[in-house]
Amino acid sequence: MSVISWAPPCSSASSPWTTPSGGRRPTTSSPPPCTCCRPAPSGPEGGSSPASSAWASRSKQAANQHGGYRNALSRLDTLLRDRLAGHLAAERNRTAREDSAIPVEYFDLISGLTGLGRYFLAEPASPDALGDVLRPLVAMTEPVQAAGGRLPGWYSTLPSAEGSRLHVLTPGLAHGISGPLALLSLAWTRGHRVPGQDAAIRRIANWLMSWAAEDEAGPYWPSLISAAEERSDPRPPVRAHRASWCYGAPGVARALQLAGRAVGEERWTRCAVDAVHAVHRRSDGLDGLTDAGLCHGLAGLAQATACVAAEAADSLLLREAERVFRRVCDAYDPATTFGYRAYDPVRRQRTDPPGLLEGACGIALALHAHLDPARRRRPAWEAVLLLS
Repeated sequence: MSVISWAPPCSSASSPWTTPSGGRRPTTSSPPPCTCCRPAPSGPEGGSSPASSAWASRSKQAANQHGGYRNALSRLDTLLRDRLAGHLAAERNRTAREDSAIPVEYFDLISGLTGLGRYFLAEPASPDALGDVLRPLVAMTEPVQAAGGRLPGWYSTLPSAEGSRLHVLTPGLAHGISGPLALLSLAWTRGHRVPGQDAAIRRIANWLMSWAAEDEAGPYWPSLISAAEERSDPRPPVRAHRASWCYGAPGVARALQLAGRAVGEERWTRCAVDAVHAVHRRSDGLDGLTDAGLCHGLAGLAQATACVAAEAADSLLLREAERVFRRVCDAYDPATTFGYRAYDPVRRQRTDPPGLLEGACGIALALHAHLDPARRRRPAWEAVLLLS
């Protein structure tokens, strides 16, 4: 299943993400469901677990710290190198077809190059494979001609109700361009650099800054941007996405903060911190977070807030993270299978996943990271979320 098949139709005349000018900040009445926890696509770009590449980075770090599991990690490394080769082959085929639209699952954190890159960046790093990831990510930031005009090179297409293809751009961290930005920035900071990487970081970050809409609380970003909106001058009013890690302001803000740190752009880091403050300033800032999970729930917001706050040494944001973590604790229900239930927006029902992104495992990790009095630094497992 395509990771972007949920999107609503739009037209150049009237986009569902654009609202009349002059009003208050628009809110997303029915946020699109995230697809982080669905099966990955089949074929060379797929895998048995959508989060396997990113999660493998933590397994690699743990084995490096404590020893053991060498044979298993060797097989895992071979598997992920084969997956990388499949991605690159698919990209060559796309280029040969002269198809300028890039599937989100090619580059995103969950199924694509960004998740693979985070694995190859984890210590001990694999510079050769990491370079094979960074180079195409840099290349796809170059502008292209599409749909009758100029668009950022990472644009994708969606099916419309009429059967045509819509050209869209996604800012988010899990499935959008903030994922590559975070990876390029982390790699740059750690000395893993390829030609054009600095320019690519600046190109993406400046694009995100151009789409940082403002209300009385502060900056926010939409979840999707149409080609017509991208070409509008000035930028049109857009709807805010819910404050989730996957598509919302917390994830985008962390990517901007990492980019600002990497290349010394304080304007980006200030915007990032202000955007997370804005989430907590809004009376409806937590609306749409329908469960306690990491992906699109309270734990993800709390973890991202704490991460941004720690780097910025922002005591007020740390208190806001504490407030959200208390809400996570309050949501515990001992009558359920694992203590927490998730909301499946596709089937529109509650489920009992035990896993990382939506389930009790991720919530437990977030609570442990917050409550552990011995912690001295950010938990290494945050790499799975591309927060570090």
